Amino acid sequence: MQTKTRTEIKTNTKAVTKVVVAGIIAAVAAAMIGVNAANNTGLQFLDRGTYKFGTVMVGDLASKTFVVKNMEKRQPINFAIKSLAKGFTINTNKTTCKHVLKPRETCRVTVVFKPQEVKRYKAELNVISRKGRTKKSLRKRLVGFGMSAESDRACIDSDEKDKNDVGLPYKTYKFANLTKRGHISGIHPTTDEFYEADDKCWNEGRILEYFCNENTGKVSWNSYDCPGSCLEGRCVLVSVEPEVVPAADPIIDPNSVITFPDENLETIIRQKIDKLDEDIIVSDVQDIEELIQAGCFAQPFITKVDKPVANLSGLEYLSKLKKLCMVGYNSNITNLDLAPLTNLVNLETLDLRFNGITNVKPLENLINLKSLYLANNSVVDISSLENLIKLKTLDISSNSGLSDISVLANFPDMWVLTIGQNSISNLSALANLTNIVALYAENNNISDISALTNLSELKTLRLGYNNIQNISALANLTKIEGRLGLNNNFISSLVGLENSTNVKYLDIGDNVIQSLSPIQNITKLEKLWAENNNINNLSGLDNLSNLKELDFRNNQVTDVSVLDAISGLNKVQLNGNTIVSGCRVLVSLTKPNIKAYIEPDYSYNTNNGIIYADEFQCQWECGDGWMDFDNNPSNGCECNPDLISYSGLGEIAFGAGCFCGKTENNNNILWDNTLKQCVPQN
Repeated sequence: MQTKTRTEIKTNTKAVTKVVVAGIIAAVAAAMIGVNAANNTGLQFLDRGTYKFGTVMVGDLASKTFVVKNMEKRQPINFAIKSLAKGFTINTNKTTCKHVLKPRETCRVTVVFKPQEVKRYKAELNVISRKGRTKKSLRKRLVGFGMSAESDRACIDSDEKDKNDVGLPYKTYKFANLTKRGHISGIHPTTDEFYEADDKCWNEGRILEYFCNENTGKVSWNSYDCPGSCLEGRCVLVSVEPEVVPAADPIIDPNSVITFPDENLETIIRQKIDKLDEDIIVSDVQDIEELIQAGCFAQPFITKVDKPVANLSGLEYLSKLKKLCMVGYNSNITNLDLAPLTNLVNLETLDLRFNGITNVKPLENLINLKSLYLANNSVVDISSLENLIKLKTLDISSNSGLSDISVLANFPDMWVLTIGQNSISNLSALANLTNIVALYAENNNISDISALTNLSELKTLRLGYNNIQNISALANLTKIEGRLGLNNNFISSLVGLENSTNVKYLDIGDNVIQSLSPIQNITKLEKLWAENNNINNLSGLDNLSNLKELDFRNNQVTDVSVLDAISGLNKVQLNGNTIVSGCRVLVSLTKPNIKAYIEPDYSYNTNNGIIYADEFQCQWECGDGWMDFDNNPSNGCECNPDLISYSGLGEIAFGAGCFCGKTENNNNILWDNTLKQCVPQN
C-alpha cells in the first residue's frame, strides 16, 4: 500500500464523531469518557479532564492543587479521598478538603508526583461522596512520566502542529507509539481505518496527530518527527490525552482583506505592522502577539492614551495574540462589544479598563488568561469567567453594580485581586485563595472579614471605607508589609494587629478606636494615620522608634509627652485635641530634629468658650514636614505677637512673658529664650 504523509477525509461532523477505528481511536474514546463532565449537582472538580504532570526526573517531584466544589445550593456533602497509586501522594499540609463541604463551598487537594523509575505512571484521584443514601465517585485521571538524565524532555513536550492546515481543529488527539509495532502510519482514505506502511512508519521518535474540524467536516492526520535526539533512540514517548480547543471559523484565506470599522484601531494595527497605505490582509496580522495602546499597564492613574477604540471588530484575525490593551479612558464608550475576542485563546494579558463594558461572556473561553483588567466598566455579572482558572491578577474595581463575586473561588492561583469601589458585602469566595499576596477591597459594603483568616501570604491589604467592626481575623496575616488600610470603618479595637510586625504604613483613621496598645510592637511602623477616632492617650507609641509621621487630629489626647522618645518624627498633626501645656511639650520635641514657628490662628484656641485674640496656634516645623496643635486650651501657647521673632530657617525666639502654663503650686511657667525651654517661676 502506498504511504501517505497526509490524508483528508471529507465528511460531515456527525459522521466524523462516529468514526470507530482500531487501536488508537479506542484510546481516544476511553480518554474522553474519563473526563469529568460538568454538572450542577454533587461534587465537581473545577479544572476538568485528565491532568498531565508531564515528565519529571526520577527522584524529583511535581505538585498540582485541584479545587473541589459542592455544586448543591442547600445540601452539604460528606466525602472521603481514597489513597493514590504508586508514584502519587496527597500533600496533607496543603490539602484543605477534610470530610464535608457546605453548599457552594470549595476545598483544595494537593497531589504530589514523585517517580522512582523511568516509566509511565497512572493514577486516579478518587473522591467518594455520600448524598443521603447515594454514594458517588468523583474521579480525576492523573498521568506522569519518570525520566532519567539520558531521556530527552523535548520529545514529550513537543507541540508541533501541521503547518499546512489553516483551520483550527475542534478536537486534537496526539499519541506517541508505545506499542512494539513500529509501522502504524495513518488513516485509510476510504475505510476510515488505521493502516500500516513500511517506508514511512510511526516509530518511537515520531508523534501522530489526529484531529477533526467540526466547521469543515474534515478529519486529518499528520505524523512528524520529534527533535533529533529522539532519533538516536534515547527517548521514550508517552501518550498525550485529548486536547479540546474552541471551534474555529471556516478556513480563512491568508490573503483575505480585513476591514476595521474603527479608524483608531486600524491606525494602531497599521503602526504595528508598519503598513500605512495598502490593504491589511490576514497574513499581515496573524503573527501579532502584542497589541498595546499607549498608556496601558504603566500606571494606576492613566494620564494619556491613544484615541479610544469603540469597536474591536477585526481583532478576531489576530489568532496568536497574547497581550492586548485597549483602554477607553476619558471616552464616551458606553458598551464595548467583546465578541471579536471570543476565539483569541492564546491571550494571557487583557486590559479593557474604562470601556463601559456590561457583558464579559465572550471572555469565557480565554482559558490561558493570567492577567485581566476590567476596572471602571459597568459589569454586574462575572460568573462567565469561571473557567479562567489560570488567572493570577484580576482587577474588577469600579463596577458599581457588581455584588456577587462567588466565581472567584475558582481561581486558586490568584496573586493580586482588586475589587474596590463595588457593592460587595460577602468575601466568602476568597477563603481558599491561599496564594494571594495583595487584596484591594476599599469602598464596598463589607462587614465580615473572617474569610481572610487563612490568607497567610497576604502582603498588601486595603479595606478602607467599609462597614467593618471586628478585625481579629487578621491575627494570622503576619506577612503584611507596606501599607495596611483600615480607615473609614467602625473599628473599635485594634486586637488582631499584634502580629502585623512588618507593616510600615498603617491607616486607621475615621473609626471609633480608643486604645493604640495592640500596635505597640509594630516596630517597623513609619507612618500612622489615626485621625477622627476616640483615642485618649498615646501609650505604647514610645516603642515605635522608626515612626516618622503621625496624624492624631480630632481625638481626645491631652498628653503628648510620650512623643519625646521618638527622635525620628518629622510630621505630627494633633489639632482638634485638648493638649495641656502645649508649648512646653513642643519645646521638648525640638530635640534634636524639630524646629519651631508660630502662626496666628484666632479661631481655634478657646477656653470655656472664650476666644483669646492674643493667642496663637502652635505649630512645629519638622524638617520638610510640620506638626499642628491648634484648637487647644489657652494655657497652650499664649504670647503677644510683639514678643515673637522669626529667623529665615523658621526658628522662633520667644520674648519674656510667653506663657507656657502653670505648676502644681499655681506658679507661672514662662519661656526662657536662653535655655530654649519653658521654666517654672518661683
